[in-house]
Amino acid sequence: MSELSEASIKIHESKPEDNDEILDEETEFVMFKVAEEEFGIDVKFVKEIIKMDVITRIPNSKLYLKGVINLRGGIVPIVDFAQRMGMDDIESDENHIMVLDINKKQIGLIVKSATEVVLLDKQNIKPAPAIITKKVKGEYISGVGLIDSRLIIILDLEIMFKDDQLIGTGQA
Repeated sequence: MSELSEASIKIHESKPEDNDEILDEETEFVMFKVAEEEFGIDVKFVKEIIKMDVITRIPNSKLYLKGVINLRGGIVPIVDFAQRMGMDDIESDENHIMVLDINKKQIGLIVKSATEVVLLDKQNIKPAPAIITKKVKGEYISGVGLIDSRLIIILDLEIMFKDDQLIGTGQA
């Protein structure tokens, strides 16, 4: 598994346009790690992955909201994914920011590493067992993906940031 380690990686959907059946059966996910757990986000939400940047802190904000960055003139709120999920993680200069576009608003997630983009058949996505939903905030998990012998926690970002006030602070 090769780590995506460019200074900035643009993510583009590369799905066949003339076969709607494939689109209904398979979805591309960007895989990433936090606290040694592997997660997947539908590629349609991922705009780019950048190296950690200087984050300007926001006083009196939620604990998981680390602050904001200036990304090519746009202000993007930065969320510590591990804290948002109720997990422990060690801050590191090796972390990355995954810039997402959720409902036409940008938000950045601090992740340990983005590892790959995979195509996952919907038949290989199962409901998350209780042991996983108790370990991390289960309401944000849409299922568990099976890739060979790996289990990938698939996230529902629209639920994760549905009523969150910070989602409206980014630029589309």
